[in-house]
Amino acid sequence: MILYKNKLFPVIMLAIGVTMAQFILGGGTHTRVLPVWLHHTLGWAAVVSNLYCLALEAKYLVSNSRLMNSVYQTVDR
Repeated sequence: MILYKNKLFPVIMLAIGVTMAQFILGGGTHTRVLPVWLHHTLGWAAVVSNLYCLALEAKYLVSNSRLMNSVYQTVDR
C-alpha cells in the first residue's frame, strides 16, 4: 500500500501544482500582465495532468483492491 502511495504522490502534487499555477496566473492574464497563450497552455497542462492522475489513481485503486482481496482470501483459509 505504501508503494502505491509513493508512486502516486508526486503525480498528484504535480497535478495540484499545475492547476494552482493556472488559476493564480489567470489573474495575471486577466490584468493583461501575462500573455493569454500562457494561461491557455497552463490550462491544457492542468487538464492533461489531472486526467493522467485520474487514470493512475484508478489503476492503483484496482491493484490495491486485488491485493486486499488476496489478503482476505488467505486469512479466511
